[in-house]
Amino acid sequence: MSDGVLLILCSAFSNTHDTHFQALRNVKMALLSVLSILLMIVASATCEIGVKRSRLLRPSEIAIAAATGRLSCNNTFTFEGYSYKNDVTSAQYCFCPEQRPRCVGDLCVTASVLGSDHGAKDPVALEGYYKGCYACKCVASREATPLTTFAESQWEFCTVEGQPCSCQGLVRYGSKREGYAVSVVDGSVTCSEEYLRAPGAIGHAPPTTDVTDDAPIKTRECHCLNSFPSGELSIAPSLGNWKHGSHPRLLIMTVATHREPFIDLVESSVEKLGANHRLHVVGVGDAFTGYGWKLQQVRKYLVRHRNDFDFVLFMDSFDTYSFASAEEILEKFLTFEAPMVVSGEVNIWPNPHLAAYMPPSSKTGHYKYPNSGTYMAYMDYIVDLYSTVIAIQAKSVCTDDQGELIKILAKNASVFAIDHQAALFQTLFGSAKDDLVIRDGRPFNTATGTRPCIVHANGWDKGPLLQLAADSHRLVGTDLEQAMSRKKTLEKTRALQTREKDINTRCALHNPNPALAPEENIITMYKLNDKYALLKKRLKDAGTPWDVVEQQTWEIQEYLGFCPIQAPHDGLDALTGSDVVRLPKNFHQDGFKVFLYPSNENSEGKMSHVYRAVRDAIGRLPYITRDPSEAALLVPDVDVSCWCESCLGSRKFEAMSPESTYMTDSLRALDHWNGGRNHLLFEFSDAPCMPFDVGFAAIASVGLSTFHHRHGLDVAMPLFAMVEFNHTVRAVAADARPVLLSFRGTRSPRSDQTRKHLWKLHNGKDIIVPCACRWFDAEKPDAQGYDERCAQDETEFQKQTYTHLMATSKFSLIVEGFGYHSFRLTEVLAAGAIPVIAIDHYVLPYAMLLDWDSFSIRVPEHQLMQLPDILRAIPAARVDRMQQRAAEVYELFFASLSLQVATAVEEIRLVHFVPAQRQTAERRRLLTHGLDYAEAVSQPTPSAVQHASMYCNAPAHRRKNAKDGAVMR
Repeated sequence: MSDGVLLILCSAFSNTHDTHFQALRNVKMALLSVLSILLMIVASATCEIGVKRSRLLRPSEIAIAAATGRLSCNNTFTFEGYSYKNDVTSAQYCFCPEQRPRCVGDLCVTASVLGSDHGAKDPVALEGYYKGCYACKCVASREATPLTTFAESQWEFCTVEGQPCSCQGLVRYGSKREGYAVSVVDGSVTCSEEYLRAPGAIGHAPPTTDVTDDAPIKTRECHCLNSFPSGELSIAPSLGNWKHGSHPRLLIMTVATHREPFIDLVESSVEKLGANHRLHVVGVGDAFTGYGWKLQQVRKYLVRHRNDFDFVLFMDSFDTYSFASAEEILEKFLTFEAPMVVSGEVNIWPNPHLAAYMPPSSKTGHYKYPNSGTYMAYMDYIVDLYSTVIAIQAKSVCTDDQGELIKILAKNASVFAIDHQAALFQTLFGSAKDDLVIRDGRPFNTATGTRPCIVHANGWDKGPLLQLAADSHRLVGTDLEQAMSRKKTLEKTRALQTREKDINTRCALHNPNPALAPEENIITMYKLNDKYALLKKRLKDAGTPWDVVEQQTWEIQEYLGFCPIQAPHDGLDALTGSDVVRLPKNFHQDGFKVFLYPSNENSEGKMSHVYRAVRDAIGRLPYITRDPSEAALLVPDVDVSCWCESCLGSRKFEAMSPESTYMTDSLRALDHWNGGRNHLLFEFSDAPCMPFDVGFAAIASVGLSTFHHRHGLDVAMPLFAMVEFNHTVRAVAADARPVLLSFRGTRSPRSDQTRKHLWKLHNGKDIIVPCACRWFDAEKPDAQGYDERCAQDETEFQKQTYTHLMATSKFSLIVEGFGYHSFRLTEVLAAGAIPVIAIDHYVLPYAMLLDWDSFSIRVPEHQLMQLPDILRAIPAARVDRMQQRAAEVYELFFASLSLQVATAVEEIRLVHFVPAQRQTAERRRLLTHGLDYAEAVSQPTPSAVQHASMYCNAPAHRRKNAKDGAVMR
């Protein structure tokens, strides 16, 4: 980055890429491909700003400007007398107060940091693992120092054999007579050869001081030197600026719970890279619970040391060896021009079904598929990859580390490069071991003509690796004898096979998706094993993408009934020739028209109150025609609203219920059905799908998930408000609302499991989120699901009324219950609060019309516990604008059931019947002024609909002790 330009990228939802790639503007054209790779794997930036300055800003100064609101997407600002203008489009830091919280690159500033202790001009700079603008989790900053030959006086006594030693840096373990072996420790470790490298280990040098044979044998000790190996390399590539000076730093790490049989071999090869390099062993003293745990340990360690190193090299602790210098390793890595390089192997495991999704290079590469035993990456890139793309911190320990890499590669072929030709990494499984010989003291691959730097003996047989080390004279004498002895013991005990079998048995069925409680197995918990297998087969047979199958089978709502496979949308609009939504013959003459099937005595008698209100709203539209041939949309007299789940019947899972079959037959009997083309159906149930065959009809539904919503055809609807607020309440400004975040509702054994974690957010002050167990029979001693939190939650629940809490809240939380949707969303807008939506796979109402980012916050469910930090970081001015817009959106589009029905029709008109060149202007007009005919169509939601909804959705036991009589969901 030049001294005259500060580059800043603002992004609402995703992370900026590795900072080293950001400095490639003046580098050879070949390196631009790296930038392209990174840009492909992050979402598009919502705004880009640059700042000219007369001197280089320090990171802390950038943080101050961001935290005090002087760094924005559109405005110039002044900082300590210097003027800054936004006129450069590139990327260095992430900050956008117009969009998301105050995150600035690797730095974040919170309200507590900007307190009176430090003052607004000098906050403490903190590292943030999360570079995106959603959240910034902070840890104290620390730096590694160069490792040299330390004097004896620099080692501080820590503890004796068998006792814990706390150290952040180097620990030496042993005695003067035996000598000392050095390990990297970041935290506490037991002073024992079970966890630390010991004297006499493979590759350990004998004592350098003279010790007589008759010297007394003392108990081994641990000494600490609070300094990490620097990892500094002697070369200085012209790739860009590094975090510490002109030379990059390399972190070499592995994961091991104890001294694995061959970890000494790995460590000895790393030590030969030079005095600045040691193997960082993570997870020592913990229990190995699964390969997901392994990846979680890697991520946690990288987060702590993100600012200390520029590159990361991972080597499996059990069976890897380095045959090259650190400089050669880095230089070869850079030739890939990729943010991350993963070793290749001949098999694809544990996801053989994804072989067809591997990148094109896998078709011609010698080692076709990724192996997670060795890989190398830019530090910032891999932290973001593990934290946001994979989100391993929110997944089960049973998740497979190699499987996760294969899955993200299957989704995006540019996420990392596979070392197909073994230029950097060599695996030895299967036929690969026959490709290697020793030539000039180094492994040489006769099949690819390369000299791999690091060899990994993946699989059960460690003999080929030991043979390579012996033939290259790197493993000789007693070290070789010790290694071969360990090999024999390992084979005899079958320790590897036993551990693998135990893990596979325990992890046979686990949740592979991010979750608040990823170890909870909902399939077992709800006894869904048979349904799980059936749903998975049904989806696969329908050609559902593998990643959707993986997500959909782990959503509890998907098991509430039968979901027929829907007729697909062809992706076209009516004006460009869609066969699903066809253009009426005389459309350009007649314009947009809607036909309402006339009802008869039979159909009228079967209609619910809500569907009568829907048809009444349709009848008030200015588009109504009595001629079906003129109509762009046709609304049936068949009630498919499924009110009170009437269409679900017995909720059969294997096939449609008799009620659903009747609904299907009724639709097919319509005079103008034509497979459902140009028909619009309204549905209001808790089901995640339409439980009958709708053909090509468009669905306006309150509960469709992303799995069943056909983008460009179906319309996501809100539910009407069952608790209403007047304009005076909505007009109360955000700064006059003392509650930061609120939620008041109930949970049941059938509710989405998010609700049972809400108490962790509750602080009783400005975050009020009680969730009572009103659906549980607390009187029974064995009440299913009635846990220890229920009594406490009930007490908190009764301290506030629903209406008062909503009216005094800046933000209000929306989580799923029985379905993906909630009445609460409309009620939050009605109260003038800002919705905070934490529902995965939920299609937001009128998503093709409304700009939800302007008046709501949306986070994945697994980030629920980060909400306090996220919300507190949003500038007050931004909160004010969001709250004002939330109130406007309610009054323009959500204020009544009739207005909601009309808005659904307007979305279809906009998408299918307004020319593309006019859609932007038309959408802007609607968002600004609402519906031209709003007064004519808008009617209060009928009391009959409200009463029916109360009976159906809020039985008395949920409303007991409600001082305001409000429904408590």
